[in-house]
Amino acid sequence: DDSHGIGLIGKNGEGIASSLPRKDNIEYIITYSLSKSFHTEGGAVSCTNEKHAALLRALPEYTATTPMPPALIHAFLNGAEIYHEQREKLKKNTAFFREVAPGHVIAAQHDQLPISVLNDVKEENLLDAHIIISSFPYPDPKGKKIKRVVVNALHSQADLQALADALPGSFS
Repeated sequence: DDSHGIGLIGKNGEGIASSLPRKDNIEYIITYSLSKSFHTEGGAVSCTNEKHAALLRALPEYTATTPMPPALIHAFLNGAEIYHEQREKLKKNTAFFREVAPGHVIAAQHDQLPISVLNDVKEENLLDAHIIISSFPYPDPKGKKIKRVVVNALHSQADLQALADALPGSFS
């Protein structure tokens, strides 16, 4: 499943497929939701083998699914330039946040994804600054809360600077 990578990873947002080995004896079936990166209803399956694709198309689960609405397909297919522009903004925003955020607060981050997991952050302090982060217990409802920042292309540098300033240990 490449729902988190499609639209983000790779030079043109082609997802994990851009980094997989290309050999005749290796076959891939990659599934992904279009809702995370492309903000549209729908999903897709990509196969390196036409035989596998035909087998999938013959499954009742495949033929019984609801297709994307035509207007969304039209927008998706004709929005390549907009998706490219937004992906570039996202890359810049992610780099900016990582530059201005106090380093000791970042527990983990993936170099190609716009997510930073935070250490020692009190959500109440961020809420007082009118900032909402992604926060949920993991791996189950009794697990430790994972607190993370999810940067997007609509954030301004001022938004990201305000977040960085609200994090513990900021010197701004």
